[in-house]
Amino acid sequence: MRIVVVGLLVLASGCARKPPPSAPVPSAVPPPVATTGKPPLPVDDKVVERGFKITKDGRSRERIACWPCYLNLRDELRHAKGVREVAINPDPGHVIIKYDRTVIADAAELVALVEKLFKGVECTALDDVPILSARVRLTRQVPDAVRVAVESLTKDRPVLVVKCVAPACRECKSDEPLWGAAVLRVDIDIDKTQGALAWLTPEAVPEWIALDRGGNELGRWRGRIEKRDFEARLADILSRAR
Repeated sequence: MRIVVVGLLVLASGCARKPPPSAPVPSAVPPPVATTGKPPLPVDDKVVERGFKITKDGRSRERIACWPCYLNLRDELRHAKGVREVAINPDPGHVIIKYDRTVIADAAELVALVEKLFKGVECTALDDVPILSARVRLTRQVPDAVRVAVESLTKDRPVLVVKCVAPACRECKSDEPLWGAAVLRVDIDIDKTQGALAWLTPEAVPEWIALDRGGNELGRWRGRIEKRDFEARLADILSRAR
């Protein structure tokens, strides 16, 4: 009898130690229902910045680009649907465009737009956005034509304005304001004047550079001179030159 009781107790204790049954496996999650149309882009991903390069300009064989033409391109691009902002650097032919991806599909569409607006050019998209840095003066040797003009300045005529020109810009006519008696205006052909390109470092033509009697730069106008702020800028330049 004692053996039977012990056996029953052992059997009971063994049953008590059995692990509980495993939880039921949840049913598989149903696949998402297909929807039509593109999902909305996150707010931060709607506006994209992309760099482009003008690889060929059929209007001119010169290596210095035409500022008025690039400014016109910039202004026209800014009015294009989906374009938010445009920056340019004519000398290397760089164009940076911020655009809305919900309106403009991709960079190829912008390449087509640039080539349509900018007749006679070929454009390509860049992998990286270029940095639009300032030009660096490459020499300390002042060109003779500039030096002679600077030396002729006086207290009553303290400012020299050099207009950088080149054969490439002869077909473009840029409006120029009246500088007044306190300014000496000279043209410098950067292709023919030795050392002019390296010392004046224009980004393109035409470009106006204001200098004082020491040959120090006081300001620049690139491509065209906006009449709305010309008088204020010139007054500031004259005040710093005297």
